[in-house]
Amino acid sequence: DPLLINLLDTSFTVCELTKGLFNPTLGCLIDTWKPYFDSGKVYSSIPSEEEINKVKNSYIPYNLLREYIVLDKKNSTVTFNKYNEGEEIRINLGAISKGLALEEGSEVLPQAPFILSSGSSSIKCLSKCPYQERDYYIVSLTAPFLKIPDEKGDYPSYQSLMNIKIFENENLSTSGDYEKFIINEGKIYSHILNPVTGYSSSIFSEISLVSSLSADILDGLSTALMNANSLDEATKMISLF
Repeated sequence: DPLLINLLDTSFTVCELTKGLFNPTLGCLIDTWKPYFDSGKVYSSIPSEEEINKVKNSYIPYNLLREYIVLDKKNSTVTFNKYNEGEEIRINLGAISKGLALEEGSEVLPQAPFILSSGSSSIKCLSKCPYQERDYYIVSLTAPFLKIPDEKGDYPSYQSLMNIKIFENENLSTSGDYEKFIINEGKIYSHILNPVTGYSSSIFSEISLVSSLSADILDGLSTALMNANSLDEATKMISLF
């Protein structure tokens, strides 16, 4: 499928530019954490260090991706070469596929004054706002501030909203640690996993990007930025796109 080939190619490019902080071959790591995030429990156990270290050997470094997963756009084929003997490679495009859905949807929808949303974290503005007083849309996003566990084991989140302007042909992508997470021994673990450590390790609670970059690239970039170690590293990463 040419659409899948193009999505894989885009994911590889984002992986290379972010030096692996976004990596489409994290499938085994994501699947290792998935039962804990899907348990419905806020306070939960987490995978063992042994489990994490094992699956860390299963994803391909950013500078070797195209050597071990060869894309042939002309024939619409993907060839997988053996990476680590005995290790299973799983591709997960969940962090970038919503953006692709927006790009594809915008091609078939009629020209009309509206914005297109995919999963609440990805938005594409297809036109100018029809209101006379402004030519941009205003999108309200959750602005996480303080989170304190209470005595009952609940996890209330004291939140507000922030408004962002989006103009015609701009996209918005948001990644954060405040909606899908678990707590273990007082530490928060979000669903955005750092390929280097195998755990979530963000200094940011939320990253929101507005740009004319394609929605799929923006989705991958916002995920990668959540894994940056500093604001300076994040700023430099953005400048590469």
